[in-house]
Amino acid sequence: MMRSLSIITMMAAVLAAPLAFAQQSDGPKNRESEAWLTAYDMQGGVLTGNQQQHLLTLAWHGAVANLCETLQLDHLKFGQAMAAIEHSDAASMSDDEHEFFRQSLMINYGVSVGIMLAEHADDKEAACADALEFAKDEEDVNYFDMEDLEAQN
Repeated sequence: MMRSLSIITMMAAVLAAPLAFAQQSDGPKNRESEAWLTAYDMQGGVLTGNQQQHLLTLAWHGAVANLCETLQLDHLKFGQAMAAIEHSDAASMSDDEHEFFRQSLMINYGVSVGIMLAEHADDKEAACADALEFAKDEEDVNYFDMEDLEAQN
């Protein structure tokens, strides 16, 4: 769980503070760091910091559910969590503006899942172990199908 939480926290920090992250020169830059910076730029300020963190949490769930045979998403909980990400001015937005926001959200979700897949695909075993530990912690909110997971055990 700690590894998963630290991964999510790190990604949120990357998206929330791209310039500070980009200016760190303690080690070699990697593809994923550059990808996160580009992903942040692509968002164009459409999402708030809390929305970014929420989207990253959902993207992490999507990524590990695709990497780990033992984990499946709870599509109802996941869909409700995705639908809860609304633009702060949603009530005053036109239909076209609302559709643009939703499309931007889906694009950014896909980009985030892709980067996370790249980060975790080389060590699926560790990513899946972390995700399973996270899923089993009753204090953490997760979007995995817990009934399916319990049926496997």
